[in-house]
Amino acid sequence: MIDESTDITSSKHLCVVARVFESEKASDAFFDLVRVEDASADGLYKAVVSVFEKAAMPYEEN
Repeated sequence: MIDESTDITSSKHLCVVARVFESEKASDAFFDLVRVEDASADGLYKAVVSVFEKAAMPYEEN
């Protein structure tokens, strides 16, 4: 899950939360918080991809 927000100083941040399924139970965990300069759909996509790449996490473009 991701959520973008702008704070009082107009800085934009993207919070990435991982949902993990283990033993038939789901739990959510904070994964990363990144500052974004471009809050457009393309900018947020690039930010999410950079989080995946930084964590060496495979992803597939759809």
